[in-house]
Amino acid sequence: YPGIFIGSHLVLINKIDLLEVLELDLDQYVAFVKKVNPSVQCLTVSAKTGKGMDGWYAWLREKITEKKGKEKIVKVE
Repeated sequence: YPGIFIGSHLVLINKIDLLEVLELDLDQYVAFVKKVNPSVQCLTVSAKTGKGMDGWYAWLREKITEKKGKEKIVKVE
């Protein structure tokens, strides 16, 4: 479903702890995603082991900070 990647800012690939038993070429998967959306960021994580979660949390914090910086501050008197 390449259409889901067109407007995405991030592709979060979970369950990387299963890569050894799955028939998935992760590099090829990311390359296909980048063909659809060259600017999308791809992160790999394992919710089970915690691998890659620091990068995911950092991405979230960055986006929250960006959003807060863009909000208008309205003074109510």
